[in-house]
Amino acid sequence: MKLINAHLKKINKPFVKSIKSPDGDTIDCVLIYLQSAFDHPELEGTMPLDPPKLPKGHDNLGVKSEIKQLWNSKGELCPNGTIPIRRTSANELLRSISISKYGNKISTTNVSPAKGHEYAVGIVSQGEFYGAKAHLNVWIPNVTGNDISSSSIRIISGDPKLASTVSVGWEVNLNIHKNNDPRLYISWTYQGASCHNLECLGFVQINQKFCLGAAINPISTYNGQQYALICMIWKDPETGNWWLNVGSEVIGYWPQKLFPDLSERHGAKTIAYGGEVHSDNSGSGLGLDRRFAYTFVLFMENDIVDSSKFRYVTQGGVRKDPVYHSDVVYIYVERNSRVYEGFNDFRKDNGTFMPSNESKKMRLINARLRKINKPFVKSIKSPDGDIIDCVLYHLQPAFDHPELKGKMSLSPPELPKEQDNDRNESQIKQLWSSNGESCPNGTIPVKRTNASDILRSGSITKLGKKFSSKDIPVPEGHEHALGYVTQGEYYGAKALLNVWAPNVVGYDFSISQIWVMADVLTRDVNTVEAGWHAYPDVHKDNIPRLFTYWTPDGYRSGCYNLECPGFIQTNSKVCLGAAIDPLSTYDGQQFDVAFFIWKDPKSGDWWLKVGDEVMGYWPQTLFSDLRYNATGIEYGGEVYSANKDNHTSTQMGSGHFPDEGFGKAAYARNLEVVDHDNNLIAVSNLSLLVEKPDCYDVINGYSDTWGNYIYFGGPGNNPNCP
Repeated sequence: MKLINAHLKKINKPFVKSIKSPDGDTIDCVLIYLQSAFDHPELEGTMPLDPPKLPKGHDNLGVKSEIKQLWNSKGELCPNGTIPIRRTSANELLRSISISKYGNKISTTNVSPAKGHEYAVGIVSQGEFYGAKAHLNVWIPNVTGNDISSSSIRIISGDPKLASTVSVGWEVNLNIHKNNDPRLYISWTYQGASCHNLECLGFVQINQKFCLGAAINPISTYNGQQYALICMIWKDPETGNWWLNVGSEVIGYWPQKLFPDLSERHGAKTIAYGGEVHSDNSGSGLGLDRRFAYTFVLFMENDIVDSSKFRYVTQGGVRKDPVYHSDVVYIYVERNSRVYEGFNDFRKDNGTFMPSNESKKMRLINARLRKINKPFVKSIKSPDGDIIDCVLYHLQPAFDHPELKGKMSLSPPELPKEQDNDRNESQIKQLWSSNGESCPNGTIPVKRTNASDILRSGSITKLGKKFSSKDIPVPEGHEHALGYVTQGEYYGAKALLNVWAPNVVGYDFSISQIWVMADVLTRDVNTVEAGWHAYPDVHKDNIPRLFTYWTPDGYRSGCYNLECPGFIQTNSKVCLGAAIDPLSTYDGQQFDVAFFIWKDPKSGDWWLKVGDEVMGYWPQTLFSDLRYNATGIEYGGEVYSANKDNHTSTQMGSGHFPDEGFGKAAYARNLEVVDHDNNLIAVSNLSLLVEKPDCYDVINGYSDTWGNYIYFGGPGNNPNCP
């Protein structure tokens, strides 16, 4: 039992949710990246791929009775970002011949009678094939003992004694399961080693609706309604992986690395469609002349380039053969239907390939997207078009950082002591959650990055980074209007910033924020920053969005939000990079948000609070000087523009000068810092910085309600700022 329990722990992965099927099976919803395939040494550290374009000609031939499965017959589904995996029990291992053979198919790679296998199949073997498709109707054949009865399509390559195979279909397999229910299955072999479903390392599932090994329902009846399982296996011409489609759903893929003789430019040598029995009955259990047990068959044949054109296969004569004990339909290829015209133009004609340099760029972009877009439990469509993924805490990009690998996220520390706890602070609201949607406990909301975001950034390496410069203190192209303090040691800062939608042109950005900095006057300035910005180059629009930023080395590294490993988010309600709503209006209602960064005196980590939500922290191990304390605090606005011909018309704040005052200009109020005793106190000795006051300006003041405050901003280009 120790060996059995050890094996069960290995193959039954941690799950997000479990579902009890009416037939007694337990279906576990397992995060995509935790499935067994990624334990394979060839696949470790890789991410699941997105499905490629389906081959041309793919359709379902008008079949309406698409297969369903019992486990989700009541509408239960696994969450996004997970896949359904049938849980293996100790009894199933006991029914198997041995633990080591559990999940292995008792098989032979050729399709002639051997080792107790009998077939009733159609075969094509005169060519090189890059996929196959068939409609298999589903029955409940009588199966005895440890016999197996299956209907499938099988793709075979190479020497029959060593051939790689991939198969899909339905089976009744008492060697694995406890009843005669027909079940969806896949199998694959290489050099005699074989595997069933997800019982060993190899097949990568990406689909949350179909469960391999689960019972199929409804079932065909003799002389009655027929139900077909529509199966297709095809090779992606771009990656060489072999993909599986069942019905209208792409299920997953076998990475080409598993099969040297099916990889890269290699196609299959043989396709087989039909039934197989290991020792007993096949199919519906009736002779062909007395059953309507059909297979609609298609296959793909091509030269090396064209792997996406289906053609019909015709039926030949029926032959009685006592050796097989079953009826065999020979299937012949319609040779006169071969069409080779246009093969050399395939890459251009089907629109899915680009010139080699562009194709390489897209591969790099897709690799970057797979790295930063983590597996999610749930996704939410924001009214502004953003996709917000709910990602488990421990999967966020921060934990890819070498300093943070294997670490767990911390609980928020005690807040610094405030002098005024009765302050009225408007809380942040965001568009993505405006309809009441939220991420589940244990997850954080992460704005999904797409290829367009990377293309707008100009390069893959610049995604998520600020424009930097070696020039200190004012980098080229950057203009500020802010208040700052530099005379002391600081352990945090807080301010309330009202939120606007400034006009931003070209590749400019406009920011309102707080900066907490150390080593201010050197090239290696350390900063942690938070606020709102309008940044079309990153987000495609002028909508103001919540952001964080950090750098340990003068903006040469570090990033916005969660675009690189660093900031660890612990909050499930607020999404970095998501749009803020509502906004302040000129001469109308003002909406401000409190931003608070402070250093935990125990751990040394820098924590962030937005409104009344503690968002997460920057581990102190990311920094050199900020590991100890900050030496400068800044509050206010910044604009960046690469335009050197004349001044940009990108606005800062509201786009109006600060002397217009409340309701018309941007402000930062209740400016405070944290001292070495962890007290939040009013800032003192505030200085002002502005490079071009005719373009953007700043003024400061004090009131009992607002404490220390500044108004800042401006229109940019104007008659006094050409």
